[in-house]
Amino acid sequence: MRITETETMNDKPHITSAAMWIAIAISICAVVDLCRMHGISDATFYNWSTKYSGMEVPDAKRLKVLEDENKKLKQMLVDSMLENKAIKDVLSK
Repeated sequence: MRITETETMNDKPHITSAAMWIAIAISICAVVDLCRMHGISDATFYNWSTKYSGMEVPDAKRLKVLEDENKKLKQMLVDSMLENKAIKDVLSK
């Protein structure tokens, strides 16, 4: 498996890619060789390994959905707090 045109070294990889790379590394080849083959650093691999190790692909996909949802909720909270502050500023004048 190679990095696709839409997935460069600076982009976050697709979660299934990270999970598959971890599985490949554990099963057949050295981490250094795997990283060189896919154009990622050893540190990136070990970060993925820490995050996705022991997960099946559906679990990793679910994690991604939850992270996206959490990001949206945090943004909604920030927007609400900003709106409340603006209302308080207007009412205090």
